[in-house]
Amino acid sequence: MVLLALYFFSCKSEDQSNAPAQSRKNKNIAAELLQLEKNRNNAINTLDSNRLKEMVTPDFVLTTVYGELKNVGEIFKSLQTNHLKGSAEKHYTKSIQVNIYNNGKIAILRGIYAIEKHEKNGVIVFNSRYTDTYAKINGFWLLVASHQSRLKQRNGNTN
Repeated sequence: MVLLALYFFSCKSEDQSNAPAQSRKNKNIAAELLQLEKNRNNAINTLDSNRLKEMVTPDFVLTTVYGELKNVGEIFKSLQTNHLKGSAEKHYTKSIQVNIYNNGKIAILRGIYAIEKHEKNGVIVFNSRYTDTYAKINGFWLLVASHQSRLKQRNGNTN
């Protein structure tokens, strides 16, 4: 997996190309990937593990803000536990940047990932930076890996 990641980052981003046809293709790919990100968040928000499993590779791993490595099953177990405790969560992304590599077969999405936790005491919002790596496999974009890291608030604390 590490070698695969090194290969992705050694490839020149196609966003640097000036060709109009490539630009249109990349815009279409970017729109498709942004829709996939929305679909992924909807699957998480509705606790639809079957739909989410269709969007990720079998060896998908999320590196959390706490440095944990979680697969899809572990992510849903955590979400279901929180839901049963009465904590509703809403997951969403914002400020997304898309870079496309390897002739439209690899894409890296970066941005801000937010989780709103609705608890008895009110709403708590956690923000983090995120990087999602997608690969086009058998004609479908699948999420290969995801990474989140904490954002510092202006007062220097992390949320």
